[in-house]
Amino acid sequence: MCGICGTAFSDPQKLADIRVLRRMCDSIAHRGPDDDGYYVSGHIGLGMRRLSIIDLAGGKQPIHNEDQTIQIVLNGEIYNCRELQTALESLDHAFYTRSDTEAIVHAYEAYGEACVEKLRGMFGFALWDSRKQSLLLAVDRIGIKPLYYTANEHGLVFGSEIRSLLASNLISDRELDLDAVAQYFTLGYIPAPATIFRAIRKLSPGCLLQWSPTRGAVIEQYWDVPNDRVEHGRSTKETRRQLREVLKDAIRSHLISDVPLGVFLSGGIDSSTVVALMSEICDEPIKTFSIGFAEHEYNELEYARLVARRFRTDHHELIVEPCRVDILPQIAKHFGEPFADASALPTYFVSKMARQHVKVALSGDGGDELFLGYTGFRGLELARYVQLLPTPIRKAIAVLLTLLPRTARSAWNYQIEIVEKRIADSLLPPDEAYRSKSTVTGLATVWPVLSRDLQERLSGRNPYVAIDECLTRYSSANGVHPLERFIYAGLKVSLPGDILVKTDRMSMANSLEVRVPLLDHVLAEFVATIPIKQRFPKWRLKGLLRDTMADTLPTEIINLPKHGFTIPLAAWFRGDLAIFASDVLLSAKARQHGCWNSVAVEDLLRQHVQGSRSVAQLVWGMLMFELWYQHVCD
Repeated sequence: MCGICGTAFSDPQKLADIRVLRRMCDSIAHRGPDDDGYYVSGHIGLGMRRLSIIDLAGGKQPIHNEDQTIQIVLNGEIYNCRELQTALESLDHAFYTRSDTEAIVHAYEAYGEACVEKLRGMFGFALWDSRKQSLLLAVDRIGIKPLYYTANEHGLVFGSEIRSLLASNLISDRELDLDAVAQYFTLGYIPAPATIFRAIRKLSPGCLLQWSPTRGAVIEQYWDVPNDRVEHGRSTKETRRQLREVLKDAIRSHLISDVPLGVFLSGGIDSSTVVALMSEICDEPIKTFSIGFAEHEYNELEYARLVARRFRTDHHELIVEPCRVDILPQIAKHFGEPFADASALPTYFVSKMARQHVKVALSGDGGDELFLGYTGFRGLELARYVQLLPTPIRKAIAVLLTLLPRTARSAWNYQIEIVEKRIADSLLPPDEAYRSKSTVTGLATVWPVLSRDLQERLSGRNPYVAIDECLTRYSSANGVHPLERFIYAGLKVSLPGDILVKTDRMSMANSLEVRVPLLDHVLAEFVATIPIKQRFPKWRLKGLLRDTMADTLPTEIINLPKHGFTIPLAAWFRGDLAIFASDVLLSAKARQHGCWNSVAVEDLLRQHVQGSRSVAQLVWGMLMFELWYQHVCD
């Protein structure tokens, strides 16, 4: 696991500068505190920071081929590197390390850019071929590892994080992408290929970028979530048997390491499945890491303990107290652009705890997307059937929603609002329902607290453009279950844009590598063959996965309702965090850059503290935007 960066100039007379590369690497030293390495030749420069996981002594990057005409820097892990090495050695390729990185070099020699199709793992890499004068950038199929770039007539600048590009001082255009701002205030994150900066892009999942001085940057998609492989003739019993085998194989493949590994254990079925199957593979007790909260309704430590006891793990726990305000600017800084998923906080703290014991941790990320674990999937199915009701009945239901009672208790009102939104969403046509369910705050909600100038600049923009493109692209598939389109959009948009960004930045902030075996592409391709009726039996969330693991996991885990990795934000924003939010959002700096309507912000914060409104998620999103803005733009 590493952080990588580099520069490539279109003018061969303009030389790469190692001082620039060092600045870029220094900005992401947290991603690789063990080592650094550089390649500079003429107009090409590559840099990396290394977190040593495989071939600790010999895996120093950049890695090259036999005659050093190919150079590579890699962020990630290639889990099938041993099999690749054996196959490539049979083709007379000579290896000088045990590093998984070198497997890519020789695979490129053998297969060209199609080498990415041979890789099983998570990766973002940059490979320079001096003979072809060509630079190849690539990210893994699901988008687990990040890669940002700026490409123009002057050349290419790239890195694992936005801050690395900014540290190069080669990005002269730092104008905000207003479409991305609209997406942030709607979804809580910015989907690829956009970033908050107009000049900086993200390389989308399953894509590669080829650059040369003459052609510039050309992007190609080499993998997509399959939508034409559903097998209807397989019995449910056989599906469960095969699924368990593929799950275990995926987890086994992710255990390649020369350093100790652990597991994030939330107590949910996804991480519990990883622990259960990993315990069948490993001889030594597994190290597991769990966090909880003092607020009982957010604390699931008892379920994590059940799993830890069942599989005799070396278990570690941490109670997260009301957030220390000094950590929030650091968290905003690590994302490099506004990011409003508040579960970044527990992810940061569980990563910090795990790093005290291991360098690598497995997590259960991806289970909700692959196995239909979100309650929204039920709502989307309901929306299909509600559309069959006569329009007057749907309108009557909508009117009844407005009559649900409110009280002086903010917690009750918040629950009523959740129920109202879920029912209101299900009254919409499915595509509109999906957009609404994907909305964290929404422009309509945030609009009153924005300055008039920002309102005008955001007016008329479509914050759902990434989602709409996915839904349109998938609609051409024939004979698939209607839910497949929304599963596809989740895997392509919210998973890599939100969940995986959160996990990567918060773990790497603590110099911890996190692997996600439930997003192994072999497993994902197998799950794509399973009909929705088997994956989602009778609208049971993760019904297939629960049934597959029913004879292994504790009954309490199998029957545990969906909870999510949530934190007590509403209570925190009525305590010390409320003072911090007010100090930041109403500061002189905030007033100076003019993003907010200060009077409306002050009123909003007061309403939340008094309990007349529960707008913690909105306040969090505003706070993260302002902290990011003050760090980067002031």
